[in-house]
Amino acid sequence: MKDDKDTQTVNLQLTPAYDQRDEISLYDICCIFIKYKLHIIAATLFFTIASLVYAFVVSPVYEAVAYLAPPNERDIAGLNIFYLDIEGLSIPTSPEKVFNKYLMNFYSRSIRRQYFDTNNLLEKLANKNAGNVNEEKVFENSFNNLLSFRKSDEDKNIILPQLMAKEAEHASLWLNEFIYFVDTETVSSLKKDVKKVIALKKQSINDNIILVREHAKKKRFDEIQRLSEKDDINSRTIENKITALKNKSRKELKDGILVLEESNNIAKKLGIGGPISFAAGNKSTESSDLLINLGDMPGYTRGFEALSAELEFLKDRKNKDS
Repeated sequence: MKDDKDTQTVNLQLTPAYDQRDEISLYDICCIFIKYKLHIIAATLFFTIASLVYAFVVSPVYEAVAYLAPPNERDIAGLNIFYLDIEGLSIPTSPEKVFNKYLMNFYSRSIRRQYFDTNNLLEKLANKNAGNVNEEKVFENSFNNLLSFRKSDEDKNIILPQLMAKEAEHASLWLNEFIYFVDTETVSSLKKDVKKVIALKKQSINDNIILVREHAKKKRFDEIQRLSEKDDINSRTIENKITALKNKSRKELKDGILVLEESNNIAKKLGIGGPISFAAGNKSTESSDLLINLGDMPGYTRGFEALSAELEFLKDRKNKDS
C-alpha cells in the first residue's frame, strides 16, 4: 500500500474542439434569401391568396350554446300526487327523471323534424337556385346533425345544448326556440300521462264502487231471503198452530154435540122436559127456572127442551172453529 505523501491530485479540463465549419454567417443567409427570393415571394403570395379565397368563398359557421339545469322539487310538485302509483305506468316523479325525459325529447328525431317543419326552416336553409330540393338531406345536414348537447366540465348536472349555423342570429334564435319547443312537448307529454293515470284511477275506483255495490246488493238479497225464509217458517208455524186450534175446537164441538145428543136422548126417554130441581129428601121436581150450572149433575137433568135447543144452535152455527 502506497504512502499518502506519494499521492497527487490532477485536475483535467476538457476543451471541445473548435470547427469553423459550424459557424453561421449572416452573409451566407442573406445570400440564400437573395438567391431564392422569387420562390419565397411566390410561396408567400400563394398562401396569402389561398387564405383570402377561403375566407371569402367558405361561409363562416357560428355556434350557439345554452345552459340547461334540472328542475327543482317545487317545479314538479304537481307530479308527486297519490294517484300516480299505478302498476304498468312510468310517470317521472323526480327532477332527474323529468330532466332525462326532456333530454330524450331533445334527442328525438321526430320532435326535431316537427320543429323543422313547423317553423318552415326548409326555405331558410335550402339553396333556392338548386332546383329540386331533398328535404330529408337538408334536414339532416343543415339542422339535425348540427344540433347536439354535452355535459358541462364544471358541473355534470348542467347540460350545454349547442347548434351550429351559417348565421349567428339563426343559430341563437333556432336554439332558443327549439329548447322552448322541447320544453312544451315534454310538459304536454307529462300532462297526457297524468290525465291517463287519473282516468285509469277513476276507472279503478268506479270498478271498486260497482263491486262494493254488487256485494252490498247480494248481501241485502241474502238477508231478505233469510228474513223471508224465517218469516215463512214463522207463518207456517202460526198457521199450524191456528189449524191445530181449529181442529181442536172442531173436535171439542163435535164431542160436545155427541154428549148433548146422548143427554138429550136420555132426557127424552126419562121424560124430563125441563131442568130438574133437587129439594130436601132427595125428591126432584121440574122447575121453570133455567139452571145453567148444575155442578157434577148429569147433563140430561137439564131437560130435552134445553138440550134440543142447544143442539139445534150448535149444528146450525156457520163458524165451527170457535
